[in-house]
Amino acid sequence: KAISSAPFITSFGTLPQTFSIVSVARQLVPSGSTATISINSTTGVVTASASTPADTYTVVVRVTDARGETEQATLTIRVNETITISGITTLTTTYSIETSTAFSATGGTTASTGGSGSLVLTMRSVARTTSPQGDTSTITFNPSTGVVSIPGNTPHDTYTIIIRATDSVGAYVEQTLV
Repeated sequence: KAISSAPFITSFGTLPQTFSIVSVARQLVPSGSTATISINSTTGVVTASASTPADTYTVVVRVTDARGETEQATLTIRVNETITISGITTLTTTYSIETSTAFSATGGTTASTGGSGSLVLTMRSVARTTSPQGDTSTITFNPSTGVVSIPGNTPHDTYTIIIRATDSVGAYVEQTLV
């Protein structure tokens, strides 16, 4: 998702003031594109678009007042990898035989990428197709192992299970298992 800074606030200078980006440097891929980092010339809001590659960016912003006087400030933007969930999307079971499958997730903002905590896996929902009001309580999810278990006594139906991975800043991705 795209993310933007707060507006730059200036205390001095003659209005109107114009904001511009002087330079953008990438840490991990110094020769990589920085075209997805932009600034609003009126407000000074810096935006990293949703397509900005994961890296740490150092952005130098300049404000120029009506008299041509300038000041600069530097900010750092860290863009983490997109959250991904690995696991199957279709599972067929046979009545009376327990079936299970495991999910795992990577990416996002966690303690290892400058945030806090870790990715959290949850089973967001379980729904039945032919009996929407039917019991789904036999299907369980272990968030520690990422395992969805479907016991042999689960009523015959088609189930849609949604697994969600959430990082420490609330960004999430979902994968559907049918």
